[in-house]
Amino acid sequence: DDDDDDDAFVRGDEVVRVERVMLSSRSVKSSSSGRGGSKNRCRVTLKSGKVFEAKYVVACDGASSVVARTLNSEGRETKKKGTNTSFLTQTLGNIHFVSRSLAKRIKEKSNEAMLYFVFNKNIVGVVVAHDLREGEFALQLPYHAPVQDFKEMFTKKKCEMFVRNAISGGGIDVDDKNGVTVDDIEVLDVKSWTMDATVANVVIDEERAPRIILAGDAMHAFPPAGGFGMNTGIQDAHNLAWKLAIAIQNECDDDALSSSLLNSYANERKKIASENKTLSVSNYERVLEIPRALGLEPRALDALVFASNALPVPQALKSFAFEKILSAGRMQTVLLENDKKNPLGEYRREAVKRLCGTSGETLKLKFLNEELGFSYAKGVKATNPNVLAVGKRIPHCALINADEGGGTISTIDLGGSNSNFECQFFAITSSSVNVDEDALEEARKMLPKGAALKLVVVSSSSDKKDEKEPKTTTTTKKKGDNGGDNYAIYIDPSNAAWTSILEEYNAKNTSRADDVAEVILCRPDAHVAFVGSFARLPNAARDATRGHLIDLIVR
Repeated sequence: DDDDDDDAFVRGDEVVRVERVMLSSRSVKSSSSGRGGSKNRCRVTLKSGKVFEAKYVVACDGASSVVARTLNSEGRETKKKGTNTSFLTQTLGNIHFVSRSLAKRIKEKSNEAMLYFVFNKNIVGVVVAHDLREGEFALQLPYHAPVQDFKEMFTKKKCEMFVRNAISGGGIDVDDKNGVTVDDIEVLDVKSWTMDATVANVVIDEERAPRIILAGDAMHAFPPAGGFGMNTGIQDAHNLAWKLAIAIQNECDDDALSSSLLNSYANERKKIASENKTLSVSNYERVLEIPRALGLEPRALDALVFASNALPVPQALKSFAFEKILSAGRMQTVLLENDKKNPLGEYRREAVKRLCGTSGETLKLKFLNEELGFSYAKGVKATNPNVLAVGKRIPHCALINADEGGGTISTIDLGGSNSNFECQFFAITSSSVNVDEDALEEARKMLPKGAALKLVVVSSSSDKKDEKEPKTTTTTKKKGDNGGDNYAIYIDPSNAAWTSILEEYNAKNTSRADDVAEVILCRPDAHVAFVGSFARLPNAARDATRGHLIDLIVR
């Protein structure tokens, strides 16, 4: 907001209401020229009673977001047509505990890992090693409401018992024969959380003049199977930051520009969130192959919950009967104990070994295409991040700065912001291309307030010294108004990396001589907005600063 407020950051308080308010005409600053969009503000009310007002609200209040529920009065999208509809909501208890002796025993056994899946006759759950140096862990146990009650099931005493059962079932004795014990278990906290697969239908409050914006888990929630939740949330912020910065600086002069930018955020990030939701559900389903191989069918629990809840008996008896059935099911894991030699147990152990020993068959944690090669272009799926395409992030190529002492920089890091705190668009061309300075200057004139455009010329290290200076259509180089020289000259030390990226693009995408990739326009978030000729750069710059992707190549 414009007003200085030392108490603007409030932590640990809960948002209970977010609403739009219309300022009176007398309170609107004269610079707004009376435009409707600039009069709109947001009012945020906290549970403590504190009230704040701001031009924009970015709601990152988690999967149980009050703001998301307000914007999505009909609920969040759970079974969008054409996507995976088999995922069922799962509630879990998250037991946060510390045990330095447990961490020590794990290290002694050379069994360091991030996730430990526990299946034994007493418990089925996952132990997450947050920090083995400090002995910090979390035990995640599923529970099944309404048959099981969270408060009754997760008392501190029972949580300590759950942790001990998980440890003893993980190959580490709580009381070792040699006198070594895990006796320092301390339960710090326990909370309930819901594992879901959702994407909000509504991400911004109004298309014409958006003010309230969802991001992170408030917009999307996925099963924790691949790290998509945090990665997608970080990408939300990366996409939104430059758009919101330009929107704020131009809302008084051009409401349409501000609205277009924030609508593009909603459209682009919903696309990626929906793709990541499908992928994370698919990855989670692969994880469930482990309990299935052990004779434990996860989906059978849902039927059991339904049947138990339908019993015409008191709740206590329902819970008792449900736990007894669960206990009987877990007894199948006794067949897996090493001292129990039997054909079925041996078969199941080998089945799990095959699943865990085959790359990609269980919990896959690396998705380079989806994490680095996703595309904002409509209908385009994630592909190799090293392939140049409109809508994708510019492929990485290490360059050496020819003007500033030879420092190395990635093509991905050429954007961001400049020394004037403007959002830095950048246009990349090769030293072999004639730079049309008139088109470049015209493109700069198309930029709104708060945006700058820098030309990056990439030269091969094998070029002669006098050939590294860019070829231009004019005789002199001008100083740009948007942050330094018109040019930044970089050298490709590999002699081939950048050239091969361009050659591959031209071979696959161009069909006419005037479609050749002379210049690549990238946004501050390093995503490619346009590939084409300098003659088309001015209009491309105008559209890119409004959040549009320009794919003019004739295919």
